[in-house]
Amino acid sequence: EMVEAIRTFTGQTSLQIETGNLQLRRDFLDVRDAVRALAMVAVPECASVMAGKTYNLGRGEASPLAEVLQMLLDASKSDATQRTDPARLRPNDPPALWADISKLEMDTDWRPERGLKDSLAELVSAG
Repeated sequence: EMVEAIRTFTGQTSLQIETGNLQLRRDFLDVRDAVRALAMVAVPECASVMAGKTYNLGRGEASPLAEVLQMLLDASKSDATQRTDPARLRPNDPPALWADISKLEMDTDWRPERGLKDSLAELVSAG
């Protein structure tokens, strides 16, 4: 929803985005990195090690949503402003969520390659 709004605002001024709590931190992963990780199952050396195990997939770090929004706005060259909408606040949201990817890294040597800022810029420009 936020990316579509940003795409709509690209190059425009004096617009406002209503959000929930931007102090929350979440783990974001470029889909191309996710596909690369999932493809590891098909590699015989990895498949034998991974068989029957459960893995977490993510970047392994939590990014503040306020920073994610700013990256999106920067990529869109919009000077839209943000307003917290109380209706979008969820009091039971955990302050930070991220994947522990250490087992995946250890078993496959996989690591995310794409930076969040670049991924978001490509997402905005793809629209």
